[in-house]
Amino acid sequence: MPPVIPTSPTIRPAAVEDAPALFELRREALRNHPEAFSSDQAREDARGIDFWAQRIEDTAHSVIYVAAVGSELVAMTGVYQESQAKLRHIAAVWGVYVQPEYRGRGVATMLLDAGMSWAQKRDVLVIKLAVVTTNSAAIRCYMRAGFRVYGVEPKALQYDGVFYDELLMALEL
Repeated sequence: MPPVIPTSPTIRPAAVEDAPALFELRREALRNHPEAFSSDQAREDARGIDFWAQRIEDTAHSVIYVAAVGSELVAMTGVYQESQAKLRHIAAVWGVYVQPEYRGRGVATMLLDAGMSWAQKRDVLVIKLAVVTTNSAAIRCYMRAGFRVYGVEPKALQYDGVFYDELLMALEL
């Protein structure tokens, strides 16, 4: 049984002041689950904190949600809306990560709900995501949130000489 954590995280959009903590959380995600993300440690290190500050500020078509306990960020996800006129009805979820001690507590679901609410306010009709087929906990979470598999991308990612297929999932709002 996971340890008891007395405080539930607050779900909120990331603020520019969160950039250093968000950068570290992203690096932790890549360190702990390199097979689950298309980015890698070297790329994130090269981007640095300023990249994350700019990404947070770029709210024209995207948002990053974080789960915070006090001043500590314990989870994150991003949502971006397509900008082309014929695709504006579509958004994508990216970068979902929850620290191990907060998993199984509904934090990812709360982040997804915030992202879906943001998308609905922007007249998004479909939200998509991709998840490696080996991440059964994430797949269950996405299915509980209403996402359905519409395809498989074979060998979508390669890490350390191993190829990973991704499930392509979508949710119609």
